[in-house]
Amino acid sequence: MPQTLGTAEWLAFMRLEYLEGFIREGGSTVKFAVPLDSEARAELEEQLPALSGGLLITRIDAESTGVHMIDRVFFRIAEQISWRRLSRQVAIRIIREAGYPLEGNEERSPLEQLAEQTGIDASLLNIELRKAFSVRIFRNPALAKEFRVAMTHPCLAELAGGSEGEPQTR
Repeated sequence: MPQTLGTAEWLAFMRLEYLEGFIREGGSTVKFAVPLDSEARAELEEQLPALSGGLLITRIDAESTGVHMIDRVFFRIAEQISWRRLSRQVAIRIIREAGYPLEGNEERSPLEQLAEQTGIDASLLNIELRKAFSVRIFRNPALAKEFRVAMTHPCLAELAGGSEGEPQTR
């Protein structure tokens, strides 16, 4: 009989060894939890997001997804992510890493806010920040090429504001 962990033990292990250790040190992988009953499933779904430390967590049900087909897994994960919010978070992080203390305001574009806060012309800021986005996203060898291309455009759209980064519907 396979050895199993209780929900509390598994969550403690995930927090300490995986999220606070391996992932924070630059590791990456996919973890699966297969609860043996509905009570354990409910407990995991309730407590795991609190442990995530800002990492994205998605849920896939093998019964309805067809996990043997990787494209279905990918699309099920992708549909659970707020790409607009994610691209804005990435854009703001890159802006701050470039040395600009941006005060977040969801209503206005970061570029517009920066120009006002710093007194620097928006077109000059745009040139500098587009370079930073290129280095951190588009030329980042740690990311898959397709993902780099796919994330660069919505992040640039978030920088300038506007609807260029909105996901397209089929």
